[in-house]
Amino acid sequence: MAGKCALLCRRWDELFFIYRGVDLLDLYLDMGLLEVCLMKISIPLKPLSVNVCFQGRRFKTPAYKQYDRNLDHMLMPFKKNIIKSEWYELRYTFYLKNYGMTDCDNCVKALADALVRNGFLTDDRRIKRFTVEKFKADIDGIEVEILPYLMEN
Repeated sequence: MAGKCALLCRRWDELFFIYRGVDLLDLYLDMGLLEVCLMKISIPLKPLSVNVCFQGRRFKTPAYKQYDRNLDHMLMPFKKNIIKSEWYELRYTFYLKNYGMTDCDNCVKALADALVRNGFLTDDRRIKRFTVEKFKADIDGIEVEILPYLMEN
């Protein structure tokens, strides 16, 4: 099939396949042969656990306020490539120096809120699926892949 398929444009945000005048993107997605990633973001920042985000009755701690400012600044270059979807799938990868002591699901909430605040997601209630991985690393960092959620059950 690849010999009969002409790839007209290949960028992370534009995939157009033509096969004898027929758009094959939906067909390939349905068959599981192609995955569209709306965006992959790499952030050289230590993930912040939800345990240190709030004090008292959900008031933001100074550490959380600083984390928000840092994330806003680091996400700015990616804002020009935002593509909206009705539902999202997110893949979080955390690279941690303090690997053994970090509960990786606690790192998700503050990051998801920042993605909504910066316009990458319409609302974190629109996330249908997310996966979280953590790896031991010499330098803390975060990677987030934002994909459209394609499977309806």
